[in-house]
Amino acid sequence: MLGANGIVAIRGARQRTLLALLLVNAAETMTKDQLCDGLWGDNVPINVDNALQASVMRLRGTLKENFGEQDVACRLLTRPTGYCFDVDKCEVDAHVFESLVNKAQAEMRTDQAYALSLLERALALWKGPPLQGVIDGAISRSATLRLEDRRLSALEDRFLLATSRGVSSSVISELKAAAHMHPWRERIIELLMISLYRVGRQVEAVQVYNQVRNQLVEELGMEPSPLLQARLRAILKGAPQ
Repeated sequence: MLGANGIVAIRGARQRTLLALLLVNAAETMTKDQLCDGLWGDNVPINVDNALQASVMRLRGTLKENFGEQDVACRLLTRPTGYCFDVDKCEVDAHVFESLVNKAQAEMRTDQAYALSLLERALALWKGPPLQGVIDGAISRSATLRLEDRRLSALEDRFLLATSRGVSSSVISELKAAAHMHPWRERIIELLMISLYRVGRQVEAVQVYNQVRNQLVEELGMEPSPLLQARLRAILKGAPQ
């Protein structure tokens, strides 16, 4: 978490998890049941209300040390049904990322250069997997999966816009790395195949398809999607879109 004197490390998995859950739902009240589920899952302590209050008090104490009592008092709020971290979403990287991606998707058909710049700004916010160091509960897991899926979709859109402006060796290298990390994201595979074909590397494009197909058949017992198969046929005919 970024404080006045730089990055502040929140010690203790429970404190980190509590803060992460509140920030993912910035300016919204999280119920006591939601927070208890996120902090303890099925291992709920006997006096769970007291335990939750104690966790909130410890987090307040940690934040006061770094941000001051007045600032924390007006942000980490107690509500009748739970707790709320009253912070503008523009101060939380996860929400800034999603806002930039939404704007980019709205601009993709009308201003591709602007959309590409928005996506690059959004993806630059990522410093690693989301919600690192938190307790693996249903809510945090759901938020992590959603953010990761949004990141991959944004990455695919960025590749699409970048390749539409001309295929470079750096874009192909990035596509290869993304395809290696995410072999089941067929949109990435498709863009890599088309990009390789456009720079005269038709054989490599076919090899990429065959490698993915072999993985799908061996590990999942299924063929590539009809769209990817159609893209292969088009490349073999010399007429990919």
